[in-house]
Amino acid sequence: MLLNEVRFINENSSTADTEDGMWAPSAPSTSTKTHSHQQQHERQQIIEKALIIATVPYTSEHVLAIWTQLECIASNYDKVVISAPDAPWSRDIIGQIVNEFKIRSESRIGNKIDTAFYVNNRYDAGLWCDGLKHNLGFGLEHEYHFRNSTKPRAVFLTNDSLVALRRYDNLTNEVTTATLSGKAKLVSLNGKVDDLETPNEDLWVESVYRGFTPDALPTFVRHTCGVGVGRQCKRLGTKAKFKRCIVETFEISLASEYQADEVGIMYPSYFPSMWNSSE
Repeated sequence: MLLNEVRFINENSSTADTEDGMWAPSAPSTSTKTHSHQQQHERQQIIEKALIIATVPYTSEHVLAIWTQLECIASNYDKVVISAPDAPWSRDIIGQIVNEFKIRSESRIGNKIDTAFYVNNRYDAGLWCDGLKHNLGFGLEHEYHFRNSTKPRAVFLTNDSLVALRRYDNLTNEVTTATLSGKAKLVSLNGKVDDLETPNEDLWVESVYRGFTPDALPTFVRHTCGVGVGRQCKRLGTKAKFKRCIVETFEISLASEYQADEVGIMYPSYFPSMWNSSE
């Protein structure tokens, strides 16, 4: 598990200027918004949304990250899978997290949560792929469909580098909208888009939080879940080389597997070069 930095989600409410110059929540048009939200909710019932959280919970920071995801984003999904290494210490920690969350949660989110434990020989990618195959029933051998779902299913992947500060559903809504329109779409919370003239050449979507429409998921599986993918990284001598190999294999190269209009990011990881006033 690589914990380079913790990504924070902080979704602010809409605000508007008041007469005294302070910021205050903007007043919605209730009739229009209520009708719009009802229509959106009805459309979303057509598809299922599943979240797989990959974790190797070595530290209290990892436990915190998992808890905040359960509290702030799990309600967006029909099914949540926590995928972790198959070891006694891992099973114990994850079991305590889930049990405590079910006790403290004031909603029925706890009923959606499953835990799954696998041999951790392919890092986060392996935990995601095993969760897809063994828990969600996504066929990996030339099938590319879910054996246990009759509805289209959008899949979302996170790891324990993600800490959510409050409820966040924008990424979920983006992928849901693309799914309902029949588009293949990979959407990441953040990524690098540096050259708008050649979008895929400098495109890197980070793996901390990603969503895939049903038509986009097979591309991820072919790229990431094949037998032996990434195992060459184990043979590298230094930690720095190992880490770079993981990033290049499972993150940087993924975006190039999609067409430019099939990849989206919610927030840029870096300032676009066109904003650099020194050039």
